[in-house]
Amino acid sequence: MYLELIKFSNEYIKLIEKWENTNELSKYLSHTRPEYLRKLNIELEKHTLFFMIKFDEQIIGSTWMENITENDATIGIYIAIPNYRGKGIGSEVIKSLIDRAFKEINLNKLYLNVREKNINAIKCYKKLGFKITKEYPKAYFMDSSYQGKYQMTLINDKITKFIGGSECLVVKEH
Repeated sequence: MYLELIKFSNEYIKLIEKWENTNELSKYLSHTRPEYLRKLNIELEKHTLFFMIKFDEQIIGSTWMENITENDATIGIYIAIPNYRGKGIGSEVIKSLIDRAFKEINLNKLYLNVREKNINAIKCYKKLGFKITKEYPKAYFMDSSYQGKYQMTLINDKITKFIGGSECLVVKEH
């Protein structure tokens, strides 16, 4: 297994747009790109790390850390190609983001949002130490589903026995 995070560049926007037009992803996500790209706001880009997920030579999804402050950030991830879900790839990517956030950037908290019906993602996040800290009211999403959304939080308590991403994960920032 060879897993790599590649720093986002505009060459990947067409692929993201293609993924956005699939019903498969809209079942799980509110959005498929960080806020700075949704709003085309260069100021927000300064507080964002955005990566494409490459697994065995194929780009299969993306992940990001946004709204980075000196204390916290919000993360997002998706595996766009269904055949690659449920293989632990997402967990490894999230571990890498946690490692970067807590050890390199020295943040105190990480947040993420997840739909209540995305049970597999919620299980994954809980295994990595995230806890549900907020429940949003039910709402309609782009896929016409009516469901709630959770905010999940991971606190860097300096005691957390967390071992960063696997040895197979390579982060390239070119």
